Amino acid sequence: MAWSIQWSPAGPPRWWTRCKGDCGATCHCQDATDSARKPTAPQCPPQPVRTSPLLGQLKPNRVLIVAPLDGQDRLKEQMALMQTLAGALRAKAGVDVVESPRRVCEACFPIHSGRFDERKLVELGNQHFVDTVLYCNIESIDAYSPMRLEIQFLAINVAQSVAIVSGSHSFDLADPAMRECFFAAMNADPAVDTTLKNSPTRLIDFGATRVAAALARTWK
Repeated sequence: MAWSIQWSPAGPPRWWTRCKGDCGATCHCQDATDSARKPTAPQCPPQPVRTSPLLGQLKPNRVLIVAPLDGQDRLKEQMALMQTLAGALRAKAGVDVVESPRRVCEACFPIHSGRFDERKLVELGNQHFVDTVLYCNIESIDAYSPMRLEIQFLAINVAQSVAIVSGSHSFDLADPAMRECFFAAMNADPAVDTTLKNSPTRLIDFGATRVAAALARTWK
């Protein structure tokens, strides 16, 4: 049976005050508030995640990640997405994650078709002993500067055949806030580490880690 899915390079300023030393001479001493100032990590622009009202009852414990057989010669990129997403989910969500050795054709991929086969879903669940199947794919990627990546994902509970989480997250380095977040995550300086501006593999790692963090927040 098929089911439809509804759904600033400069550091902080140093402030100084005038004070009297024990000897009575005038000296400069650093304001105590300066030492308390710490640079904050840049925040990535928030991106929406759609969740089912049943998610609280169907939180994943063991997840199978499935990627599509891409017809646009993106097999290497799709596998990189799966591997990084799996590792990040294990670390951030504390769930068991299995990477599927089998991929699904684009025409049958639930994210693209909007439908999934309940029998195939149960078959995957029984074969890999998982309670949740997470479909993910690179919908689009632009490797030229400024790079851009779009990752789509859909998590389905096997026992209930219910879509519990879905989303489409875009990572566009033409956006100053996203670019700042990307280079900060890479511990890199955009003025020095210029090769990162044309490294789609690093952008996939960045995007997959952000998607894993978003999923982990919804699964808590």
